[in-house]
Amino acid sequence: MLGILAISTPILPMSYIYAIYKHHLGTLEFRANRLLGLYSFSALSITSYLVALAVFIPVSGWCADRFGALTVFRASIGVFIAASIGCAMAGDLPTLVAARFGQGVGGAMMVPVGRLIILRVVAKSEMLRAMAWLTVPALIAPVIGPPLGGFITTYYDWRWLFWLNVPIGLAGIVLATFIIPQVRADFVPPLDAVGFVLCGAGLSSLIFGLTLLGREVLPEWAAMSLVAGGG
Repeated sequence: MLGILAISTPILPMSYIYAIYKHHLGTLEFRANRLLGLYSFSALSITSYLVALAVFIPVSGWCADRFGALTVFRASIGVFIAASIGCAMAGDLPTLVAARFGQGVGGAMMVPVGRLIILRVVAKSEMLRAMAWLTVPALIAPVIGPPLGGFITTYYDWRWLFWLNVPIGLAGIVLATFIIPQVRADFVPPLDAVGFVLCGAGLSSLIFGLTLLGREVLPEWAAMSLVAGGG
């Protein structure tokens, strides 16, 4: 039990951040885009985050096997921190969208690789208990996320939702360095670059098409074409 808690210590806080963000995105994006004067394009920052998740989650396991799970986990937290700083300092739509995409890249690598570490380090007899710990963020986030996002954006500045990630992420990197062992596969097949590009392009097209439907950003036929192309 103590071993599970030790290994989970750096992973659980980052899982909480990842899960809670998914449930206060609506409040966050509405307030941020309202202050930036971007009503018509308020969904683009959310979409860029979702596109990054869809593109990079499938390749996260290969990266962990190729470069080492600990290395990828720490790097993903670093990317998430840097992107959070970019979001907090964003003053226009392109900066916010680019930073949100960076957050998606970090999140896409961070959570799956953290779970992969648990699967490869924890003994099979303790696996059920370990996975139970990892499901806690997904259960608590829908309850905490919306009121937390509403409270901070109402009584403080919406940018604090991003600044709060910095100390938590830095603590996660330090804890991971001292607690999590380096896990690497003995044999790593070459990356299916063609499949990665096609999968990423298809999912991106699908998500963008669904986002643009009903909006006056593109003609309806163009949005439908994106959905059909992604499907």
